[in-house]
Amino acid sequence: MGATGDEDIYIHAAHAPASALAALRKLVDEKKPFLIIIDPLQKMMRAKDTNDYAEITLALEPFLILARESGAHIAVPTIPERSNALTQQTQYLARLPFLAAWTPR
Repeated sequence: MGATGDEDIYIHAAHAPASALAALRKLVDEKKPFLIIIDPLQKMMRAKDTNDYAEITLALEPFLILARESGAHIAVPTIPERSNALTQQTQYLARLPFLAAWTPR
């Protein structure tokens, strides 16, 4: 993949202010990263209901645009649902907007 081990690594470990996406875009424009890891995504996209497909689709759009325009891969770690009330199929369906948004090109 071309990595040599000499690549710079930048880490921001703090809360995500309301202007986090704009700050990320500025950093991406300056540093031209290949990989961006956002954890947890919920704090950056500021969606109220992660089970609302339409809300999540709209909230993810700025991140999709950033990935397309910059060429960077945006990785979003997820934690499996721990509730026994949800079947595996229900858990999968609940994550569809995330999976669809972050599928590699």
